[in-house]
Amino acid sequence: MADERLDKEKILNWGYPGRGELIVFSEIDSTNTYAKENFEGLPNGTMIASEMQTKGRGRRGRSE
Repeated sequence: MADERLDKEKILNWGYPGRGELIVFSEIDSTNTYAKENFEGLPNGTMIASEMQTKGRGRRGRSE
């Protein structure tokens, strides 16, 4: 089976459309919390992605 993990270089090579920074974590409590806590230091258009969120709420407050 192919390695399906998020890879920053693969995303950038694929054609990441963002104009800001691309931040990829293997695991984080919440990408939204990270964005809120680091908002002032992040360039406009930054995308934050993670393989797993340990305290993420999912889309629109839903979780699995």
